[in-house]
Parts: sequence; structure tokens; C-alpha cells
Amino acid sequence: MGDTDSRACQTCRDAIGNFVCPDCLAERVRDWLPSRLAPKFSRFHNVLLFYFDAYTSEPVRCGSCRDAATTLLCSGCYLEHVSAWMRSVDRPLAARFSREFAFGKDDTCPRCGATAGGHHQRCDYINPAGKDVQVLP
Repeated sequence: MGDTDSRACQTCRDAIGNFVCPDCLAERVRDWLPSRLAPKFSRFHNVLLFYFDAYTSEPVRCGSCRDAATTLLCSGCYLEHVSAWMRSVDRPLAARFSREFAFGKDDTCPRCGATAGGHHQRCDYINPAGKDVQVLP
């Protein structure tokens, strides 16, 4: 099993510290999404995994569910992919997603200082809507 601290994100190539697998991230997104978009999101997620799995050589253990994952995306890049998909499906919801899910109320990441629309600079911070600010272990 690979060492999560030495693995790079398949999108930005930054080292991934506290790796959370795309399936765990998707579960948080599904909890947030309106139910009408759940089937479309599941299709999007499966295509994303299919695409990135083709470029992975060694699985890495998720810090959240402890399962082995072969798609290595940092939380920031995964959420950027989701946001891009969401903009193609529902622009107002995508704007709300960017405000509420990926960033704190002041549109600044409390961990790395990135502003809305910016990358989280390796911090892997997530703030699901309606929940207290949290930093993943």
C-alpha cells in the first residue's frame, strides 16, 4: 500500500497529505446535493473515477474510510472537478456549492488561506454546507 504523504494528485501534481478518497468526498457531496441531481452526480463520479483510474499504478489507503483507492486526487482538485460538472448542470447551485461546500463563510480557507475559486494549496480542507467548519484528520 502506498504512503499517502508521498503520493501526488493526478490533477495538480501537488503532494497529498491527509488523503481522502474520491468515494468519501463524493458521499459528502451527495449528502449536500438535491436528490434530483443524485443520479447525474453518480454518473459523473463514475466517469471521473474511470478516467483517473487508468493512470494510477499503486493504490493508496484513504484516511477516512481506510479503503484502498486508485484515483489519487487531492480534495481541492476533486471539488474543482465537481464544481465544473455542477456549473454545466445547475449554475446557481454551483455558485452555492463553491460558497458553502469548499470554503468557509468568509470565502477563505481557514487552513491555507485560499480564496473562493483558488486551489487549496495541499491543505485538503472541506467544509460541507450546514456543518461546523472542520479540518480533516
